[in-house]
Amino acid sequence: MAVLNQIAYLPSFFKIRKGLIDEVGSIVDKTGLDLLSVVLVSGPRFSWEIASRVEHSLPRGLRVARFVIDEASEAVVLRLNDLCRDVGATLVFSVGGGSVIDVGKRLHRLFNIPNVVVPTVISNDGLVSPISVLRGLDGERESYPGSVPVGAIVDVSIIKAAPFCYLLAAAGDLLSNLSASQDWLRLDRANDKSVKFNDLAYHLAFGTAETVINSAVVDFNDDAFVENLVRCQIYSGLAMSLAGSSRPCSGAEHLISHAIDHSGLVSGVLHGCQVGAISLFTLHLLESRLDSALAFACKIGLQLDWRYLSNKLPEHVMEIAALARYVRIGRRTVLDDYTDAEIVRECDIFARTISRLAPPPLQHAVMRAY
Repeated sequence: MAVLNQIAYLPSFFKIRKGLIDEVGSIVDKTGLDLLSVVLVSGPRFSWEIASRVEHSLPRGLRVARFVIDEASEAVVLRLNDLCRDVGATLVFSVGGGSVIDVGKRLHRLFNIPNVVVPTVISNDGLVSPISVLRGLDGERESYPGSVPVGAIVDVSIIKAAPFCYLLAAAGDLLSNLSASQDWLRLDRANDKSVKFNDLAYHLAFGTAETVINSAVVDFNDDAFVENLVRCQIYSGLAMSLAGSSRPCSGAEHLISHAIDHSGLVSGVLHGCQVGAISLFTLHLLESRLDSALAFACKIGLQLDWRYLSNKLPEHVMEIAALARYVRIGRRTVLDDYTDAEIVRECDIFARTISRLAPPPLQHAVMRAY
């Protein structure tokens, strides 16, 4: 589990609208950041092309180096730092998806090299969160402390051009905020001494979920909806920075998700789609705001019953429930109110609740080119 600094660091700027990619240089130049020597970090394919457009937007006369990553890992962070040291980097642009951005945030944390994120996809709240999910030097994927970027520049045209599954995952990830924030609030109201509550972080996490779920227009082709989705993901990341942990956006639904990941029973499902589906069930356990969450999930075509994220899961629900209690020791959630057998029973009760609802099939293919 990532342990975060209790001081909240916030981005100096974030810009969100169509057509920004060719203005990145002028936007950053106005901020006063040191552009003497720049390193552009990207993936090898689509994000490489976008990074080239960022490079062309930069003022002339700069020293510009390129670095391509093939995975998010501590080893890659160390290699990137070697390059930054060799070229005297004063600023890093992380251009790409979650892997690229997590490497940039971790580099910033370890070596204090300012980082501006330019995402090519939005699929979760990791854009400006102080957490980097990386493969450690021991080969295991874990959450490590990262630094909040000094800025974020999001071109809505590029986000909309990415495969639909990423936008679906972003919406599902925000849906999980509803479950996590209510789980957190419930413990605070019960005066649980193990819980450190932050009112502003709670309202940011809960408010982002409510804003998206109750949107008058829910349409991934609509510029305003996508722009709002991006903005809410940024606010979600800021909630974690304010709280000093992932708690505002990670509750029982994430514990079950981590257990599923450890089990290896599900593959190819983006994280946001997974936690979004699970959050419907945990809202059922919490007896909170389920109707509006289900209505939203049906509109976007999210899986309603997390047990069917894979045809292997239904036979292992009790195993997953048991494992979920141990993947993040010390994080109390609504799962603590139920035995493993009761979780299985509640899954069956929940299935009867949603039996009348039939959303479109889950679209979750992973497009690693982004």
